[in-house]
Amino acid sequence: MSKIVESKSTVESKSIVSHPGTAYDEDWDNDEIVSINGFWIFRSQLDLAKRIFEKHPETASNFCLKSEFAKETYLTALLDLIDMMNMLPQQSLFEAELKEAQNTILDLEAAGFKLDWLKRNLEEIRFTKKKVKDRTARMRELDRKIQKHLEELSVLQEEMKKEQFEAMCDKPEYHLDSLV
Repeated sequence: MSKIVESKSTVESKSIVSHPGTAYDEDWDNDEIVSINGFWIFRSQLDLAKRIFEKHPETASNFCLKSEFAKETYLTALLDLIDMMNMLPQQSLFEAELKEAQNTILDLEAAGFKLDWLKRNLEEIRFTKKKVKDRTARMRELDRKIQKHLEELSVLQEEMKKEQFEAMCDKPEYHLDSLV
């Protein structure tokens, strides 16, 4: 795998559409454009892109789009997806977000990205989320049962106190005079 990273220019001298809503917005005015494995990206995205290509070199091996804009857009979509999955706690991801992530992966794969590793990660998130949801439901059910038993226990304790009181009242009083 070629780890060539080259600088192209600054954003001010290259006309590229901004990516509003991404983690890279704040650096838009000063971010330099660099190339990694034939993809032009912002320098602020470089570390993540390097980690992807080093850990999963097969990721872009079948990428088939030729347009620089399309290549940048697809890689940026991949980087944004990974950022979203890394930044948010897994439990806070809604099912709609997980579905959108799955759809994004399918779109990226249609363009030639090999993302089995990312699909596995998404499935792990789904599994963990389901496990947390199931465990939370089970804890709620156990808490409900505990509360029910505590209420029953409270009723039984009151009955026991009443019986003890009545038992004390029922004791015959023996006087020496009544025995003789």
